Amino acid sequence: MLLNSILRKFLLNITGACSTTPTASLQVIEGFTPLHIKAQMESILVRVSGLSRDCNWEGSSFSYQDFQQPNPPLIIHPANFDLEDRVSIVSDPHPPAEAIYTDGSHLESETGCAFCVIHNNVQIHQWTAKLCPHNTVFQAETLAIKEAIN
Repeated sequence: MLLNSILRKFLLNITGACSTTPTASLQVIEGFTPLHIKAQMESILVRVSGLSRDCNWEGSSFSYQDFQQPNPPLIIHPANFDLEDRVSIVSDPHPPAEAIYTDGSHLESETGCAFCVIHNNVQIHQWTAKLCPHNTVFQAETLAIKEAIN
């Protein structure tokens, strides 16, 4: 099968397994549904939901009446649909009273870090520091967090 050979190449690359590993084993390792079963599932789905016909598969019965039917088309013309009346952008109903923001950065030959404290949308404290050029961004971020905790 052409699809299995295409799938096999991807599975070998994903898993890094040896080329002698069976395709079925690769499918199990990666949690892929075998293609022949996936094709049967899609066939049943089309038959039941698209064609509104009952279907049996390996002892299981699927009735189209058990599945959700599509919604009827919209009665409102899109030109008459007033989006402003239906959508509202509301800010967070319970914003945090206090927030602390930290940052560390390294640009060209300079490294620095900072933090600020916001209380009720007002900045109440800030701190900045310049580090040596050989310090990393991780070190700068860590120092900013350490200072914010203290």
